[in-house]
Amino acid sequence: MAGTIFFWHNFFRREFFSNTYYPIRFNRKNRTIYVYRSKWAGGLLTLPWESVYFHIGHGKSMDSLRDVRGEVMDGDIIKDTFAVGQFLGSNDSVRELWEFIRRYMDEGPDKLPGTQITLSVAPTWKNAYIMSAARTGILSDTIRSIFMPLIGLTTLTRYLVMKSCKPPVWPAEIEAACAIEPNDPYRLPEPDYIGQFSETDPHFEAKMSRLKEQQDKRAQRQRDEK
Repeated sequence: MAGTIFFWHNFFRREFFSNTYYPIRFNRKNRTIYVYRSKWAGGLLTLPWESVYFHIGHGKSMDSLRDVRGEVMDGDIIKDTFAVGQFLGSNDSVRELWEFIRRYMDEGPDKLPGTQITLSVAPTWKNAYIMSAARTGILSDTIRSIFMPLIGLTTLTRYLVMKSCKPPVWPAEIEAACAIEPNDPYRLPEPDYIGQFSETDPHFEAKMSRLKEQQDKRAQRQRDEK
């Protein structure tokens, strides 16, 4: 019985029948950050932009994971925390994301470099497969094919989880505060599936090559440590 409760608490309750994703809104006009979280994770956070201390965060179980970490401080005490993005290995991508956010909030959207939305949160088989394959960290098609049974299983699990969940619903006052104007020239198109716009990105191959190089260096460091 205790094992069943533990499994429900640590897997089903947090994965199945929750939300499909947990967005964070940076509102430049009212200088506010809105962090969407489930009730078990502490509920919604509404924070003044200037009150949050940002730094590069590291994963707990995987130290190679990186993110933009926001800390809510009370003197030297961390009262709350949230993370934006997730990257493997390199700090450069984290710094690029942080600079994008900072420039948007402090200087305005007209100061941002050209970019595109890569992630799709639609609960589809294609997205489930792409995310499952990407999470293996394997860039070689040949090596990835060896792990296809595992990727297939995680794809099925991810699809079932996503189909059991519901989209996040913001409170009406936050929706009103963050409403996008109909003809906003800075609004980016959202892809139908993960990486859709990367297919026409002239820099995509260079990005993948850089990821492969980082992966090889990480593997070499692990061999050297042994």
